[in-house]
Amino acid sequence: MIVMNLYADNFYSFTGFNINFAYPKKIVNSTVDNEFLMERPNFRYKKVNILMGANASGKTTLGKLLLDILNFIREGNASFLPVICDRRRTARFSMDFVLSDLVLHRIDVEAVPSDDLSDESEPLISVCVRSAGIAKTDDYERCVEKINLIPPVLNENYASELKKIDRKALAGNFTFPVTGKDLVSYGSRSDVYLKVLENILRSLDSSIRKVERIDDVDDSYIIWLKDMKLVMQKGKFALNDILSSGTAAGVEIAAFIAGMLEKPQGADLYFCDEKFSFINTELEQAIISLMIDLLPDNAQLFVTTHNSDVLEMNLPKHSFTFLRKDGSGIISAVSASKYLKKNSDSVRNAVSNDVFSTVPRLDLINDLVSLKERDK
Repeated sequence: MIVMNLYADNFYSFTGFNINFAYPKKIVNSTVDNEFLMERPNFRYKKVNILMGANASGKTTLGKLLLDILNFIREGNASFLPVICDRRRTARFSMDFVLSDLVLHRIDVEAVPSDDLSDESEPLISVCVRSAGIAKTDDYERCVEKINLIPPVLNENYASELKKIDRKALAGNFTFPVTGKDLVSYGSRSDVYLKVLENILRSLDSSIRKVERIDDVDDSYIIWLKDMKLVMQKGKFALNDILSSGTAAGVEIAAFIAGMLEKPQGADLYFCDEKFSFINTELEQAIISLMIDLLPDNAQLFVTTHNSDVLEMNLPKHSFTFLRKDGSGIISAVSASKYLKKNSDSVRNAVSNDVFSTVPRLDLINDLVSLKERDK
């Protein structure tokens, strides 16, 4: 699945939120290969998406929203719908996406609250699916025009509406470790996973000498350190306080990368959320570069990070999207390419000058100095 546009209102913390993943003009000598559908070169999409923003600006929640929508489409079950924020008013989302069928699909979902506003009450769910074939010369905007010509008719029988989508092409079609508990160690008994796990852990901790599989126990490994050994089973260590937080995070990163390498189910959408908080900045950039190199054609990568050094990576400006929350709690998304038009424009300088309004409230921290003065 390739996500082209997402709108959400009253799901999670989003109110009238919209984020778009198309870009209008081909980038000459781009460092990201093939940012278009392989059989439709005019249909351009943001293949690499670095999501940045202050704390509580919606980065992780965006990942959860995408995961919920994908599961709702795949399973056809309302229990997979995102969390409704205000149960007194209608919640909506709309998503444009492409599967392997060279068709742009749009799904509109509306959840109308019942008269009973208790937590146990079920909203009335209506769904509309519209689709338009992508011709050889079509770009995303042309396909949107085609879809807009189809009248939107919401159907309360949403199961039948979802059958308009080839859900076989969607089943298992993404690698999505939004949080640690959602992480799946693809091919955890394969030689690929073992090699990735060892290399990642050794790059994070020089005292790790090697990693060996325990053949008689499922999903279990021995981590050999300089003067001791640790047992890891199903991604967990018996002695968590021995390894640094960054090394422990490397286990999840290794599973993510192994999933990209092995493509167990033809995965083509990858969302890596907050896996680098405890990791050296040079290693973070190297791992993100590896992820980009591993991306197959017709695939899409999302990475959330707080590390401003990532802004120095040689990526197209449209690869950087900033999420921000205003004083009323409204979350919005802005692409760096909206403001930075020249090749010479620096994304890092723009962030330093708060062009995207993402600088946190440092004044509130500085204000605490007055407490010290008051106590004197």
